[in-house]
Amino acid sequence: MSDLTSELNLSLAVDDDDTRDYLAQSLRDSLTIIDGLFNQATGHAHNGSHQGGQLQFLDLSVGGNLTVTGASDLHGSVHCYANLTVNGIATPNSLDVTTTSHLRGAVTMDAGLTITGAINSTGTVTIGTDLQVNRDLAVARNASITGTLTVGAITTGGGGLNVGGNLIASGVVIAARYCTTGYDTGQVMSINGSGVASGYWYQRGSTSYRCYDNADFAYGVGIAASTLVQRDGSGQVQAQGVYMPSGAQGGRPTYVVGQTGDGWMRWWPANAIGPPAVTRFMQGSIGVPGLGPGGGNTDAYISAWSNSLGAGGLPGSTFSVPYAGYYSIAGGCQGSNLTGNSETLRIRLISRDHGELDNADTPIKISSYWGAYFSWSGFLNAGETLRINFQTSFDAINGQGELLVAFIPVSDYPN
Repeated sequence: MSDLTSELNLSLAVDDDDTRDYLAQSLRDSLTIIDGLFNQATGHAHNGSHQGGQLQFLDLSVGGNLTVTGASDLHGSVHCYANLTVNGIATPNSLDVTTTSHLRGAVTMDAGLTITGAINSTGTVTIGTDLQVNRDLAVARNASITGTLTVGAITTGGGGLNVGGNLIASGVVIAARYCTTGYDTGQVMSINGSGVASGYWYQRGSTSYRCYDNADFAYGVGIAASTLVQRDGSGQVQAQGVYMPSGAQGGRPTYVVGQTGDGWMRWWPANAIGPPAVTRFMQGSIGVPGLGPGGGNTDAYISAWSNSLGAGGLPGSTFSVPYAGYYSIAGGCQGSNLTGNSETLRIRLISRDHGELDNADTPIKISSYWGAYFSWSGFLNAGETLRINFQTSFDAINGQGELLVAFIPVSDYPN
C-alpha cells in the first residue's frame, strides 16, 4: 500500500511491489486532488497555514489584472506606468506629483498648503482657513473677497479697481485724480454730490488755509452783530457804520461820504460841507431875580427872542445846547439896589458838565444903579445845560439883561 502526504493526501509509492498499484490507481487520485485546488469556485487560497505559510516573492510579474481583496502592505516603492484608480480613500504620508494633477472632486486639506508653482483650476478652489502667498499672486479674471483684504500696495496694471463695499485704508491713499460716481471733469478732484468731513477741509497743502461753510458763521442783509454782510436785492450793503481805525489822510479831500437822512451813503464834493448856510445862535433876555431884603442865591429866568441854534429848555431857568461843538456865550445885566447896604453882586455862568465858566462880580451901593457882563467860549457836549446865577448877601436888587449863545464851526465840528 502507498502512503499519503500530510498536506494534500497525495498517494506515494512505498516499494517496488507497490509501483504497479500506484501507477494504476493512486496517481490518478493524487492528480485529481491537485487539479481541484485550482478550481475557480472551490479552489484553495494561498495564505492559510496548512499550505506551508504566506507566499513570498523576490520578483512578481503579473501579465494580466491583479486583484487584492484585502489590505496590501507595500514596503518598497510602487511604480505605476499607467493610471492609478483608487475607489476608496488614499492616505499617503506624503504625495509628490511631478506632472499635472487632475482633481475632479473637492480637495480638503486640514493642514497648510505650500505651492511653489502655479495653480491652474477650471473649478472653484475653496480654502477653509487662511491662505498665505509668500510671493506673487496672479489672478487672470475676477477676485471676489467677502471679508477684509489687507495689502501693502495695489497695482492694477492700467485696469480699474472695483470695490463693491467699503474701502478702508489704514495708510495714505494716493491718486493722480479722484472722481466720485463717475463724475470726471478733468480736474484733480471731482465730486458728484455732497462732501462731509468730521474735521475741517484745508487748501494749499497747509492747515493755515481752512475752508469754512455757513455753519461756521451767519450772514444776512440786515444789520446784526458778528455776521457777514450780504447784499440786498439791489446790490446795496446795509451797515450801521464803518469803523476805520487807521489810514487817516492829510490835506483836503476831493470827495466826502455822507447821507441825506435815508440811511444810504453817497459821495459829495468836499465843498458840500462846512459852516451852516445860516447863523446858528440863540438870543434872548435875562430876567434878574428880585432878591429879598436879606439877599439870596437864585438863577435868572431866560427867554429866547431868536433860536436858530435850537437851544432847548426855553423859557426857563436853564437852557441846553443841541449838539457837541464849540460855543461862544456872552451876556450883560443892569439894575438898581433897593436897600441901603453897600456890598458885591456876584453873577455866575454855570455849566452842568464843566462847572463855573465865568463870573461878573460888581459892587453895588446904597440906592444906586449897577451893571455887569460875562463871556466865555469853549467846547460843550450835546445836551449840556447852562444857567445864570445871581447872589447877594444883604441887599434886594432888580434889573434885566441880554444873552447871546452862538455855535462856532471848526474843522472837527463843522456844523
